[in-house]
Amino acid sequence: MEPGENLLECGLRELWEETHLDLRSKTPPWRIVGLWETAYPVSLNKGLPIRHYIAAILLVTSSHTHQELQAQIRLDDQVVSACTWLDPEMTEGIVGAQQGVEDSGKKLTPFPALVRITEMSGNSLHQKDTDASIFLNAAAVDGDDAEYISIGTRYALEIGLQTLQSLHPF
Repeated sequence: MEPGENLLECGLRELWEETHLDLRSKTPPWRIVGLWETAYPVSLNKGLPIRHYIAAILLVTSSHTHQELQAQIRLDDQVVSACTWLDPEMTEGIVGAQQGVEDSGKKLTPFPALVRITEMSGNSLHQKDTDASIFLNAAAVDGDDAEYISIGTRYALEIGLQTLQSLHPF
């Protein structure tokens, strides 16, 4: 957070800096839906923690469609390499695939083989279909890092989904 910012201002500024989605000119409906505490690196086998974070998870709604928002995206390639829009069913599948659990006993939502992502390549964005399994990967315990959805992101997706379902059951 910058000095003098409140949580919403900080979240909207970060959104702008990393994606160029600008919701700052209006005060969109929002609510804090959770807190997440973590350290970096997150695994002791990668070294002792050097940073400690507390993330506030905000649910911000917009009157724009995801297609209108997609047209505004300009990713900061120093922070974000790709992004995608998730529908509730896919979000349920990601949340249901617990990290490191082969069979959690949950009936998982059918998952598509491919997902359309927006990816940075050089200084431009392009869309491509990518293997959806990266959304189900667990963090590597040792060896090379692989692309995966972190526990904190899964948690944010889960509480965001629960909040949306309580507001608008689907």
